[in-house]
Amino acid sequence: MDAAAAVPVSIANCTVKQICPECSGRMATIRSRVHPTGRIRRFECRSCGHRLSLGGDNADQPIDRYSRDPSATRRFDAATIKAIRESTDGRRVLAKQYGCSQTMIRDIVAGRSYKDLLPEGFRAPPKPGDPSCERCRYWEAEACGMGFPDPAEEGPSFARDCSLYAVEVC
Repeated sequence: MDAAAAVPVSIANCTVKQICPECSGRMATIRSRVHPTGRIRRFECRSCGHRLSLGGDNADQPIDRYSRDPSATRRFDAATIKAIRESTDGRRVLAKQYGCSQTMIRDIVAGRSYKDLLPEGFRAPPKPGDPSCERCRYWEAEACGMGFPDPAEEGPSFARDCSLYAVEVC
């Protein structure tokens, strides 16, 4: 039996010691469930994040249909994701163009999907009702009355991060 095989310590309290096959670090149980073929346990390495499932008919054999390699299960490549994020077309048009749902397009644009491909300094687009510099009491014509250059660089959605933001009272 090699170092990557599961070594049950105690069945009564369901404790299992598992060594990561990628980096030989310790793996923690993140999910355990009963399946008709036996108990299936999901492990994640504390060091490298590699995930592994064990169980079923043969409890020592990995059920490796889950992979931490994002490119293995990716629908879109990096160039396509960049094009979607930079596009000014609507979600419906992009969904039809790329053959996916509008929800997937929304998640890509908002940075919830394909997070590892986000550009440096990415900020999610403002949502309706988010603070806007233009509604701040310190906003003067086209610039911040407090002298912050951020609204000019980032746009009026900078108000989400401004500690002096105060709604203008009419």
